[in-house]
Amino acid sequence: MNDNNGTEFGMLVSFIDQSHSFTHGFEMGILWRRMETENSDIEMMIHEENCEQVSLMAKALEWKIDSMCPMGMGWHRVQMSKPAVIHKPRLRLVE
Repeated sequence: MNDNNGTEFGMLVSFIDQSHSFTHGFEMGILWRRMETENSDIEMMIHEENCEQVSLMAKALEWKIDSMCPMGMGWHRVQMSKPAVIHKPRLRLVE
């Protein structure tokens, strides 16, 4: 499959389960793992049906969605960054 810019999208391995829900879930599993383990920016092509799910995952794991652009043919390019962790001072009661 090609988008308007001539970029080709395809699968390396055909799934036994050909349902859309399995494909979309597999895609979100890959992204979830990357969000849990990577500290650098993430750019990934996703199915447009997963856009809302990506937003929920980003909120849960405290990632910022920098852009989510439609690329045509049911695909979106999502770019995300993980904000630096701000360490709050620990307060303690002193007598």
